[in-house]
Amino acid sequence: GNLDRLAFSYTRFGEQGQEFIYGFNVRDTGVTERTLRKIFAESAPMAAQIRPFYRETDIQGQTVHLLQLPMPEDDTGSQGMREIGIAVVDRALVIGAGRLVENHVQAAVNHQGEPAFYTRPAYRTMAARVPAGACSYALSDTSAIVRYISEEIRTAAAQAEAGARPAHA
Repeated sequence: GNLDRLAFSYTRFGEQGQEFIYGFNVRDTGVTERTLRKIFAESAPMAAQIRPFYRETDIQGQTVHLLQLPMPEDDTGSQGMREIGIAVVDRALVIGAGRLVENHVQAAVNHQGEPAFYTRPAYRTMAARVPAGACSYALSDTSAIVRYISEEIRTAAAQAEAGARPAHA
């Protein structure tokens, strides 16, 4: 097949909570891109069903296919939408949260360097000591998690405070 054995994933906290992106290395990006174009073409067999939920964007010549998918109802009975992105970039088929896929493609086309997190000694040490036979590993930037949680708490506190203020007559 066209999929290689290597894969990668990224996680971040975003507007809808934890967002993921998965990348699968491909041997022939042209074949993968043509397949995606056929799947999402206006003449495709499923086009009538997909088109209302589909859009695409171009990032410096790289196409990102985006699908709006309904999410299950939450405790309040409301149903939201989640955007899933699919792209072929850097010899990989990338699938995940729409905005995160767009950010990944943007970083690839701009040849972004490593974020500071990946140059830290703790990351370099961990990456150098992956045990033989390991099929995956993870290292989390706890400061990014704490920043996200702190911002969520600040936002909730500000909303609660705004709702608790008495109306002026």
